Amino acid sequence: MGRLKTVFFDIGGTLIDIQSEKSSHLKVLDATRVRYGLDLSTTELHKKFVTYLKRYEPAQVRKWTPILQLIIQAFEDEMAKLGIKVSSRDSQWFLNTYLTSYRQGIKLTEGAMETLRLAKQFNLHIGILSDVDDKWAQSILDKLKIYPFLDSITTSESVGVGKPNPKIFLSALRKANCMPEEAMHVGDSLEKDVLGAKNMGMIATHIDPNPSPAADFKIKTISELVPIIQNLVEAKL
Repeated sequence: MGRLKTVFFDIGGTLIDIQSEKSSHLKVLDATRVRYGLDLSTTELHKKFVTYLKRYEPAQVRKWTPILQLIIQAFEDEMAKLGIKVSSRDSQWFLNTYLTSYRQGIKLTEGAMETLRLAKQFNLHIGILSDVDDKWAQSILDKLKIYPFLDSITTSESVGVGKPNPKIFLSALRKANCMPEEAMHVGDSLEKDVLGAKNMGMIATHIDPNPSPAADFKIKTISELVPIIQNLVEAKL
């Protein structure tokens, strides 16, 4: 490993609490169920949306379709299957409700703000490297008030591909002006974050209740990251 110069963070499930994400999704779908008088539970509707969106995941690696676009497609297609014809006004209502609910409901994972603050004190480049849309990222990062800690933001929409495609990692590295071995990527996905980073020669940190042995560093909570960063920085002084 070279001298650590950069730490990249994934967003969902890494900086954002996964349960607050799910609660936000369920709130939108519950409002949808009530608005259109749907004869199924919020959980059942959620399952339909998740199944719909998962069909597009493999293709996202090669060519990114904005998630907000897919969400609107899912709304329109699933409502049609339920026998409800929706208008462009309905679709706009759903999108606005989704964005508002997400912005109001999501929370940082416990210890995330303090971790960013302490990591920044090591004079490192701190970046976002995540499979998200530009508009969504701007709104969420603003709401979470973590912009002051960030030096760069790399999204799948801006690059045109999703992780673990090397193109998105290369784009982030260019923004940080560092070599792969000088950068750490922190994420919760084994395939997208850990293996994607390792294939690039980056330092991979897996944050998960059961972190993978494939990762260079394995943590269960984001608060465990700072001592790792400190050791890497001090080891190369």
